[in-house]
Amino acid sequence: YLHQEEALRAALAGESFVVATGTGSGKSLAFGMPILAYALTERRPGIKAVLVYPMNALANSQYRDFALRLHGSGLRIALYNGETPYSKAEGQALRERLLLERPVSDAEVLSREEIRQNPPDILMTNYVQLELLLTRGEDRFLFPPEHRGVLRYLVLDEVHTYAGLRGADVALLIRRLRQHTGTTKSLQVIGTSAAVDRGEEAIRRFAENLFGSPVARVIGEYLEDPPPLDLSHLPEELGEAVRARPDGEKRVRRVLLYLEGALAEPRTLSELAQGCLLYTSPSPRDR
Repeated sequence: YLHQEEALRAALAGESFVVATGTGSGKSLAFGMPILAYALTERRPGIKAVLVYPMNALANSQYRDFALRLHGSGLRIALYNGETPYSKAEGQALRERLLLERPVSDAEVLSREEIRQNPPDILMTNYVQLELLLTRGEDRFLFPPEHRGVLRYLVLDEVHTYAGLRGADVALLIRRLRQHTGTTKSLQVIGTSAAVDRGEEAIRRFAENLFGSPVARVIGEYLEDPPPLDLSHLPEELGEAVRARPDGEKRVRRVLLYLEGALAEPRTLSELAQGCLLYTSPSPRDR
């Protein structure tokens, strides 16, 4: 959880940053925690964070997770894309359909009419829709003058997708959003990616060009070697054979971790070690 701690500290310090860690490492919590902390503290009405996703499928998944976390908090969240219902009645019909599939949080705002009448605390969207929100007349009330300065966070998930012409469009969009919301100096931009590997300085330069603001840090992963595997329960000759083979301990450990330690008895561990040493198939499918 070290990258999540670093992200939280950076956000609380008012910094813009990029979280570049692996898939499933908890990047959504890395930016979600400071956003929720701010939204719970800043009780003025208005959108406090805009989360931009490159694909609706990814946004839908993240939306469900955030909505359930916000249940009972008093905060509100909305997913605004081309599929969002228009009227309150359509939103209520969607709620009833969703109840047949999954729990529905009291934080969910499910229609454009409700979003426009009372903007949610957190808005999830895509960059094409965000462009429309800043230019379309019926959406001008999403960021009204009385809400200027309330917006604090802009999150770009899968930030590596904003390269080339799309990156230029999004870079200008970010600058227009700052101007439109009165957050030229106060908006914090957070990028996430599991697919950038060009080095910290290259990622920082790319992010600064995209965000239009200094990027304080690129938060990566820190890997530690595991402690030596306890082979004391193995027969002496088998233990020596495991240690003698360059990948012997790694093979035994991998299977033990896969089984979450369920096979820890000496006899089973011995049989497992013998099987791992005998295994020589190079086929990924067989592995």
